[in-house]
Amino acid sequence: MQCPVWADLGGEFHFRSAVGAGFEFDNGSTLMLSWDHRSNGDTRATKPGLENLSVRYAVSLN
Repeated sequence: MQCPVWADLGGEFHFRSAVGAGFEFDNGSTLMLSWDHRSNGDTRATKPGLENLSVRYAVSLN
């Protein structure tokens, strides 16, 4: 049985591209939005790819 967390991207050699932007508030907390794409870069006949869009909010505990 294959773990549902890991995607089979076809092959052992993969590429990842990502872009993100963030902002730091006056109280030190941060907000970040990022996107990334992972694939085998056409090194195999099957190229399923994987897309991630994430939002992160962090609060400083200091």
